[in-house]
Amino acid sequence: MLALEDTTTATAAELPWPAAIILCLVFVGTGVMAWQIGRRGGRYKLPMNRWVGIRTRSTFRNENTWFAAHYAAAPFFKAAGAAGVLGGLMFLLRPQGTLLGVTLGVIAVETMGMVVATTLGVRAANRTR
Repeated sequence: MLALEDTTTATAAELPWPAAIILCLVFVGTGVMAWQIGRRGGRYKLPMNRWVGIRTRSTFRNENTWFAAHYAAAPFFKAAGAAGVLGGLMFLLRPQGTLLGVTLGVIAVETMGMVVATTLGVRAANRTR
């Protein structure tokens, strides 16, 4: 007799190693960058630049607005950075099923942390002269 493969139980495919390593590097890298922005911004050590930080019209008005924005955003940038590093490292576990959901949730926390940091930073810059 011809044996048929049982297809009634579906299992999630494991994340391939190359994809896991690339995702790990991307999210750990963005996490470290966000942490450094928070660390340096919270100490008034992040110089005004066009590459890193909260780059809006209100933050570029002068150095006072730049420093006020990054000081206000610092705790959230650091939290987002920590979440990014954690989420990136979780990809090395090659998540599937529930673990994949947790990993993506941690990455969502990183993204929301950066959104909140930027929003608070722009508000602080708008209050500063």
